Amino acid sequence: MTVVRDWTLRIANAMFVSGVRAVGVSSRDLGGRLRGFLRQVGIDVPVIIDPDRAIFARFASTRTPDTFIIDADGLVRYREHGDRPDRAELTKLQLAIALGRDKPEALAAALPKGRYVGDAFCAACHEREHDDWLLTPHSIAWDSLAKGDKWKDPECVRCHVTGYKQPGGYDDPETSLHMTNVQCEICHGPGGGHPEGKTLDVDAMASVCTRCHTGKFVLNFKIEEAIPLVAHQDHPDMDRLFRYSGEQRQRIDEINKRRLEKFRSGVAYVGVEACRDCHRKEYDQWAMSPHAAAFTPLLKQSRGGDSTCTPCHTTGAGQKHGFGDTTAQVDMANVQCEVCHGPGGEHAAAPAAGNIRRAVPAEVCLECHTPDHSDHFVYNERLPKVKHDYFD
Repeated sequence: MTVVRDWTLRIANAMFVSGVRAVGVSSRDLGGRLRGFLRQVGIDVPVIIDPDRAIFARFASTRTPDTFIIDADGLVRYREHGDRPDRAELTKLQLAIALGRDKPEALAAALPKGRYVGDAFCAACHEREHDDWLLTPHSIAWDSLAKGDKWKDPECVRCHVTGYKQPGGYDDPETSLHMTNVQCEICHGPGGGHPEGKTLDVDAMASVCTRCHTGKFVLNFKIEEAIPLVAHQDHPDMDRLFRYSGEQRQRIDEINKRRLEKFRSGVAYVGVEACRDCHRKEYDQWAMSPHAAAFTPLLKQSRGGDSTCTPCHTTGAGQKHGFGDTTAQVDMANVQCEVCHGPGGEHAAAPAAGNIRRAVPAEVCLECHTPDHSDHFVYNERLPKVKHDYFD
């Protein structure tokens, strides 16, 4: 009952905000003792007794506590499974955002400065970025320790949790389980006092990554290739990708049309990993070239979502399974093989007969290496540096 009491008090204290109604749901009343307990601790919250668990089923709730914040339109804005030490503070933040009374930036800046707050606080304002993070190994970093005894070893734990032994960060699994995994604040710094307009220093982040990705734990790690894989690159975010002027749209369309001049329309891009299986030597050569890290300069300038830049720093922008296509199964950042050789969908399916461009005409390179962006670029001088001996 102590655990239930602590959680109920935290939720109730957070819910006592003007314009908010708190409703509890329980599958049983324990012979009237539940309502008696609430009266005893001074919590005046209506509780619906749901003996058939019909409400539980409607919300696919299988365990408690399970907290929902539902807005005036009946939409579930936030949902949190289980309890956590900062429940009251998190719920207040989520309520304030749902009510729209304060700007999220102001609410974030008001958090205790220099203190770790956890991914749930970040997700309250940055839902899409949080969804990106959930697709990375960082979001399940703790699992590799929890299955054995390594979770007891401080040398292992510090690289699989957030804010190790720091204010608000991970201390032990009993009191701070919500701070396990490699969360947002590892890359972006403590969320407390989070300033408006804060951007990511990619060079500084590289040093953060290599604190853990070293020695036998390097995991085939190359910082230039790894950063685009974990960065929030605004793709596949079609809304922002195509938010540019008509003149810019026409220019990008013309570039992509010329790139596909020798290939039938609609051939799908497959990504550099598909090329690597058959062309390992060429892949290794490409991996050591600036093309393999072409997306990183955009991230350094916070322009990963700038659609006037991305077509020249990515692969297949606006094309089938290319950069920005929501159906793409692989990451299409950086200037990969198919920028020079054309989309490889048919070639990957039938290497002998499938389409692939061997000789790369100067126009392909000069579409991006223009005087404005590459004032020292000379095609005949640069081509040998990226040309594979396999192709003539």
